[in-house]
Amino acid sequence: TRRNSEKEKRQNSKVKSKKSSGTPRLREVRRQGAYLIGSVNNGTAGPGSAIDLMIHFQGDEEQLSRLNSRLEGWSIALAEINYLKTGDASEGLLDAHIITDDDIARKTSYAVIINAVTDPAAPLAVAGKKRSRCPPPGKTGSPFFRADPAGCRNRP
Repeated sequence: TRRNSEKEKRQNSKVKSKKSSGTPRLREVRRQGAYLIGSVNNGTAGPGSAIDLMIHFQGDEEQLSRLNSRLEGWSIALAEINYLKTGDASEGLLDAHIITDDDIARKTSYAVIINAVTDPAAPLAVAGKKRSRCPPPGKTGSPFFRADPAGCRNRP
């Protein structure tokens, strides 16, 4: 009981500190999926190539703003790390393309490459969502998927 009350106090203080922090938390944003696209996905990226991500987003304007803020910070941090390793300076290394349910339903914007026959987007793991490690058609040699997709033959 005393042990439980101490545990509850610690949990409550963690919740309060999370709520009071002004830092946007990506876990608070409803991401439906994330995909790697572009030169990093197809293996043609060079030292100055941007990392292209497509993010399936569902949420309000405030959540979108918080997501964009976090992505901008990551982009700048990645550019700095890249500069220290390669000497190649850039303003940012992450290009994020936001797609919505409507984009997917109408197959507009970047959503058309999710299941493309040539150069399809590679699905990335999203916290709380279980993603298949089975490659889309034509991607069996990709480092993002199982080397032997035999277990993928029975997938729906």
